[in-house]
Amino acid sequence: MVAGMQSSKVTVYARMWEYMSSNPSVFVPTTELGVSRVRDSKGKYAFLLESTMNDYHNQRKPCNTIKVGDNLDSKGYGIATPIGSELRYIYLHQLISNPFNNH
Repeated sequence: MVAGMQSSKVTVYARMWEYMSSNPSVFVPTTELGVSRVRDSKGKYAFLLESTMNDYHNQRKPCNTIKVGDNLDSKGYGIATPIGSELRYIYLHQLISNPFNNH
């Protein structure tokens, strides 16, 4: 995400990067430290992270974080299995038969 902000043509992302790059104290080395900093900041710190990790942390006690707005971007995920693994067919069957699948 940060790498995309550095060269973004989207005004809000460019402004976010400008602020972040001129205030290096906003960066943290791990997701856990970022979430902890949000929880300790009394509303004065926001942390950008991948949406799945955001959902995960938002559901963990003390349940005092929230996702703000829509995802900044969307990325697809793949499932890797060993060649010939039965898991491939199990996952494929679930993906095809899932009534909530969007294809």
